[in-house]
Amino acid sequence: MTDSLFYGLALVLGAGACQGSFMLPTKWIKGWVWENYWLIFSSTAYLICPWVLALATIPRLFEVYAQVSIGSLVSVAIYGTGWGFGALTFGLAVDALGLALGFAVILGVAATAGTLVPLLVQPPQGFSFAQGAMTAASLAVMIGGVAICSLSGRWKETEDTFFCSKH
Repeated sequence: MTDSLFYGLALVLGAGACQGSFMLPTKWIKGWVWENYWLIFSSTAYLICPWVLALATIPRLFEVYAQVSIGSLVSVAIYGTGWGFGALTFGLAVDALGLALGFAVILGVAATAGTLVPLLVQPPQGFSFAQGAMTAASLAVMIGGVAICSLSGRWKETEDTFFCSKH
């Protein structure tokens, strides 16, 4: 295996571990209201870390920004605002649904939509029927997983209600 492939796979695995565990600390701060820990997360994840990483990895970063057109910067700001709104509503949904069910349903639906919408809006050239069928089958498995997680969440909720009413 080449070094670049090894480092690329290690980066993907590390990113997946971070993405899958970023809400884990919320299990130990149950006494906090949602807005407090989401503010800490958002400040760290969306303001501090990107600037630190960019400054550490891109030589003459501000010179690079100076060469970018205003239209590109406005476009980035608009999409960034959309991303921020999505992160905010994701946090609210996880707070409402719980960590396990929220992740399963929200990320399952987001991954499905993120795959399907670009294919419908601007299909790639040479996208074969076989590729379309494989993508459709994969999306069906994803939606099936979301449905199973939703049903198990409802079942757990019913079970919790059942056990709480007996005591």
